Amino acid sequence: MANPEFTEDFTDDVSSEAVVSSFMGWLGAGCSLALVVGVGWWGYDLAMRETHGIPVIAALEGPARIAPESPGGFEAAHQGMSVTELSSAADVVAPEEITLAPEPVRLESTDQPVAEIAPVAKARTLRDAVNEALQDAGVLPSAAEASTAPIATPIPTIMNSAPRPSPRPDLGVVSRASYTAPAPEPQRALDLDPALIAIGTRLVQLGAYDSEATAESEWNRLSGRFSGYFEGKQRVIERTERSGKVFYRLRVHGFDDLADSRRFCASLEAGGADCIPVQVR
Repeated sequence: MANPEFTEDFTDDVSSEAVVSSFMGWLGAGCSLALVVGVGWWGYDLAMRETHGIPVIAALEGPARIAPESPGGFEAAHQGMSVTELSSAADVVAPEEITLAPEPVRLESTDQPVAEIAPVAKARTLRDAVNEALQDAGVLPSAAEASTAPIATPIPTIMNSAPRPSPRPDLGVVSRASYTAPAPEPQRALDLDPALIAIGTRLVQLGAYDSEATAESEWNRLSGRFSGYFEGKQRVIERTERSGKVFYRLRVHGFDDLADSRRFCASLEAGGADCIPVQVR
């Protein structure tokens, strides 16, 4: 004998599973159809992409050429100036004053070549100096006396003894005439007043100190350590006040240009000393 309750429950379960299964089937079919349509559209767009990318230029509206409003042409600008007026048949106004160019410079009869006016001095040799010294000593006659003196005919004589040698010239006169001792160069003062230095002069600053005595002591120390570089240089101690404090700048004078001062500083910095190239302002 069948159980009606069991049969009714089983039927309800089977119908619900069929509905779910049918829904899932239609959903999968829809997704497949959408995929097929998307792939087909992508392929069509890929094939037609080249033709779609070609630009199309539309034709211009109106005529290709336009005739000018005045076919006869027009006059050019900047006409009627003085240059064109002189070449044309127009009336030319005479100028109030006419200035002629100066005549060319010509040589006069008194003009002579530079070589004749100022002949080049002949180089003085050692032989000339010796001859002049001997002429001053009276050993040799001067050039004027030699040119005016008559040429005497030598008279042959018979000498029983050997001829005496001529006296030897005074070499001291020659040495005194050919050598002149150079004058000693004036020695410059060590300290230089800062007020006497021209604007733009290149200096080298060694430091700034609280007192002038300290600056002088530092100069003595550095000049003794780098004696070869300080040769011919002058010391400049400048008193400066800033923010109520007084200090003394120790500087070096005697440089030709900026490159010379930089080489000086490079030598001192290589030895461990402070050095800065500066310019007077």
